[in-house]
Amino acid sequence: MSREPGAARAGTVSASRRLGYPAVGRAPVGSSLYHGTVNKTRSRPTARAGLPAAAAALLLLLASCAPAAQAPLPAAASRLDTTARIVYHRMAIGFLETGAYTTNVLVDVQLPAGARWTLEAYPRDGSSYRLRITSTQVPGIAWEVSPGGVRRVPVPR
Repeated sequence: MSREPGAARAGTVSASRRLGYPAVGRAPVGSSLYHGTVNKTRSRPTARAGLPAAAAALLLLLASCAPAAQAPLPAAASRLDTTARIVYHRMAIGFLETGAYTTNVLVDVQLPAGARWTLEAYPRDGSSYRLRITSTQVPGIAWEVSPGGVRRVPVPR
């Protein structure tokens, strides 16, 4: 039993037929799907129509992920930021080696002049921690280090 392409089974009505389109698959003249002229370059809708909108949406999405524009850090603050990241990675390596967070891995960390770290939260089981790194050379800014990462925070007054 062979059928011609596009032929419906006996007793059924195709969707295009229910919508009033002719059986040959062409839209009736005057409908929004019929252009009335033959233009080989634009005879069918293309994906380019939504390209500017998609590009704009992608640009906005990427811009929302970018860090906020901030003034560059002074040299002392940059050294503290690097130290905070070193502390974070040492704590992570200590956790991988021992199965718990421990400050023993921070014994030989080189702190910049005037800097200190303070352990603010540390449960007995060593499952988490929160350190704060401050410096007398960078007033008003502290770095908070936790298993979630490093973030710069204002110093509470």
